[in-house]
Amino acid sequence: MDQARTNGLFATDGPQQLQSKDAQRCNSDFSRQEQQQKNCQQQACALENKTAHSNNVKPLQQNKNAHTADMFTCSETQDAFTLTDKIKYLKSKNLLNDSQEIEADIFPQFVNLLYEFRDIFTHSAKDITECNVMECDLLLEDNAKPVRSRPYRLSDDMRKVVDEQLDELLETGMIAASDESQFASPIVIVKKRDGSARFCSDMRRLNKVSKPLNHKLPLLKNIIDVTTRNKAGKLSIIDLRSAYHQIKLSDKSSYQTTFVTPHRGAYRYLRLPQGHRQSSFYMSLVLNKLFRNEINNFLIIYHLICQ
Repeated sequence: MDQARTNGLFATDGPQQLQSKDAQRCNSDFSRQEQQQKNCQQQACALENKTAHSNNVKPLQQNKNAHTADMFTCSETQDAFTLTDKIKYLKSKNLLNDSQEIEADIFPQFVNLLYEFRDIFTHSAKDITECNVMECDLLLEDNAKPVRSRPYRLSDDMRKVVDEQLDELLETGMIAASDESQFASPIVIVKKRDGSARFCSDMRRLNKVSKPLNHKLPLLKNIIDVTTRNKAGKLSIIDLRSAYHQIKLSDKSSYQTTFVTPHRGAYRYLRLPQGHRQSSFYMSLVLNKLFRNEINNFLIIYHLICQ
């Protein structure tokens, strides 16, 4: 984070000092650079149609995280948007909120970092893409036979939840109809922390006939070595949205993941499903392949293996 580019923004020890003398001089020159800003706005991607026309963004609160650097150094960055504009955009996408406790001296850098890489964040299931690092094969025990279960009963309200999520998964290409598979797992409805509900495949019988695959976790002494070697003052924890659903399954393995509903037939996963005993292994394997040169230099992959 300390190496992030500040995009010409000046930060001191407190939110009231973010506007430096250079920024004040830029305020006086703002009228002369109005046309230049309009040209920059035409070239900016995403923000011009998303933040400038957003009527749902709440006003920034006056706390230590709602830092208000009202101006930027136009001549250095050629950026048409102020720090406040970027904060509004990030909040509208739930990438920034007032409950985050961020030091005032690094807050502008943090905002600019999020804004610069805003295109890599997903805002819905439609934004999730397929990883091309590898294709996963779910391995069965030797001489294992297909396992089938009847679908569990669902109330009318639960069926509505299932319908909505099935339609979304079909639209995003994460599942497909499966009418010929000899495998069948029922689905259950699970309440999330935010009170919403989602359906999950009950793969306990499938897991009993699947091989356990293990992957080593980093040792504590190695974690300490990495942080000490880099003289880390700050650590960033990065979590992936629907990480399993970004990894492709082989066609043969896809039929093993078939799940049945009481009212809409059977479907199979085209991506790695949650709940399978080998999913955690393949998730760790993909991350280690992807970040082979960064691991133990400045990055640590820590993904729990669930059996």
